[in-house]
Amino acid sequence: MGTRHNLANCYNALGRIEESLALHRELYARAVAHNHSSADIFYTVLALSISLIRCARYEETKSFLRKQLPNARRALGAENDTFLRLRGMYAKCLCLADIDSRDNVAEAVTIFEELSSTVRRIYGTSHPLLETVQHDLELMQEQLAAFDAPDA
Repeated sequence: MGTRHNLANCYNALGRIEESLALHRELYARAVAHNHSSADIFYTVLALSISLIRCARYEETKSFLRKQLPNARRALGAENDTFLRLRGMYAKCLCLADIDSRDNVAEAVTIFEELSSTVRRIYGTSHPLLETVQHDLELMQEQLAAFDAPDA
């Protein structure tokens, strides 16, 4: 499975995103069917989610992650790196799936604020995940401010 995961990543790097997505779907299905460890299953959930986003399948990603997040939290814990990354992916999808929804942007801001605090506490201020979360938080805050700005 590791080799096939690497192949999926190579497809992605070559711009063959549909082939990468198909392989990530297969890897996820196999991990579930063969009763792999929770860590392995949710790692494939993360990889599949990334592929779905790269293929601009935002609604599908949002729906998939909405179902997976409670299971990931129970299995991995609220402070697990994979779980934190899955939450960040879900927050991004909220806005990508419906960019005109102020409620989705506000929810994404709330999630990124919580993630920022959690990642800072767990990993410190120089961890790359914190940089990513902070960047996404700033983008979402700008979107939210644009919704709230009075019309000129």
